[in-house]
Amino acid sequence: MRKYIIVLMILLGVILALGFSQEELKENVLTLNDKPVGFGEATTGGAGGKIVTVDNVNDFKNYAQVQEPYIILVKGVIDTSKETGQVNIASNKTIIGVTPDASIIGWGVYLKGVNNVIIRNLTIKNKVENPKNDAITVEASQNVWIDHCTLSSDMVVAPEREKDKDKVDALLDIIKGSKGITVSWNIFENSWKCTQVGSSDNSTIDAEARVTYHHNIFRNTNSRNPSVRFGTVLRYCI
Repeated sequence: MRKYIIVLMILLGVILALGFSQEELKENVLTLNDKPVGFGEATTGGAGGKIVTVDNVNDFKNYAQVQEPYIILVKGVIDTSKETGQVNIASNKTIIGVTPDASIIGWGVYLKGVNNVIIRNLTIKNKVENPKNDAITVEASQNVWIDHCTLSSDMVVAPEREKDKDKVDALLDIIKGSKGITVSWNIFENSWKCTQVGSSDNSTIDAEARVTYHHNIFRNTNSRNPSVRFGTVLRYCI
């Protein structure tokens, strides 16, 4: 009997050591103290700002678009489908989902000419068929961290839908020389076009782009997994 107890103790020790490592725990439990790696490592988002909770589009827009730093906790579904376009996000913001259904559904979000934005733990889904609608657009911005998000659209990738592929844009466009960007631990799914660095083959300003992709999953996507026109991009995918 004593021999069996010793064996069970050894097996339990192995399971605890290999199955529940501290590294895995840190990847699965998100905190406001987490830090990005790669080109976006200097990003601090809304650190030092007030912490607010939002559960509707009006409050979300109010806090996301003011100039002061904010940590915005998203609770439930933010329906942006009645907006006229993507929701602009100002500098120095942390936007993080805190419920299992935390999401932005309809139009996506737009980071233009901003600095220091963190978007984490959210589902952002394109439900508006419009060629200018990305789940997230990062334009001429720096220090951005997009982490543990699910980015998707209703664009089913099937041969019969190829004629409709330009009705929506990509899930994540990083353009106009954006730099200091880290895209980590995200799921990209259900979109004909996925993610790209560089707005066109002639946009040489994108040579300044500095983007890190790591530990992202791409499923049911057709192209731009990712696509890189100009710039320096580090990519690690699973």
